[in-house]
Amino acid sequence: MPTIIKHIHLPGTTPFSTAQALQSLLVTQHLKYKASPSTIPEPPPYLLTFSPTPVYTFGRRSPPSLLPPSTLKTLREPLSTQLKYEGREKVEEAEVVATSRGGLTTFHGPGQLVVYPIIDLKSIHTPRFPQGLGVRDYVCALEKTTMSLLSTYKIPSFTTSNPGVWVNPREGGKTGEKEEKIAALGVHLRRHISSFGLGLNLYTDLRWFERIVACGIEGRGVTSLVKVQGDMGNEDKRMLGNRGKEIAMMNAAGQWGETFVEKLWGEEAWVNWVCLEELGKELGEEIGVEGREWFESLKRQQELNLEDVD
Repeated sequence: MPTIIKHIHLPGTTPFSTAQALQSLLVTQHLKYKASPSTIPEPPPYLLTFSPTPVYTFGRRSPPSLLPPSTLKTLREPLSTQLKYEGREKVEEAEVVATSRGGLTTFHGPGQLVVYPIIDLKSIHTPRFPQGLGVRDYVCALEKTTMSLLSTYKIPSFTTSNPGVWVNPREGGKTGEKEEKIAALGVHLRRHISSFGLGLNLYTDLRWFERIVACGIEGRGVTSLVKVQGDMGNEDKRMLGNRGKEIAMMNAAGQWGETFVEKLWGEEAWVNWVCLEELGKELGEEIGVEGREWFESLKRQQELNLEDVD
């Protein structure tokens, strides 16, 4: 019987806390099953994708409580953006959030595709991974999937000893002094259940990264898909305006998911896109009345997000 991976994509820009709450709920379903497999159905693998409100996240090794007040103040300062295609100015502030993922400090925000796979690594038994998926293989799949996506935009990319995906448009993708990170990676595992994942900069405002040493790596820059395309003289007109950007985000999320599933499960699996309303019904009694009300409020927020895109 083929494996079905359920893909939940949150359109528009989603509050980071909302995405975290949804991720936590899906992880909990897997943990409940592992604790009592005879009493509840096995949950499917999930793929959660979204573009968040501005937030600086800190991994387990770098809690924000260690930062001096002056640094925290700098991180929370507003950033003004001139929306040239809308003729108006937008001012945003970033949250500062501690997380359980690995890695150090990074930024997530609008224009970034964030991908959170919620899967049981040991439930994957395929000819490629007969003993289940190891952590190293899992991280490699995240990176290779991202590199495959970038190749469809004719952007060469590579990995280094540091987690994540890197590009070097000035030297055709070869490792050198000018290498820049385009996708950051940080995961968390509990009883082999994955959470968190990666953030790929599509049309992210890179000024947010000027306030931090991204991922704790000195002397390396951060870039985005749009910037690399511009450096290569290949500006993508499809990413102009809210509607074009949203379509580009959804297309990238869909293609990333399809490639990731193929790398882990092969052809004996497919991706099923699931809307929030359908997901709430599927979880049913597991989430109770309060959970169903939360899903309803989240669905209304996503409808508002789509109105903003129009």
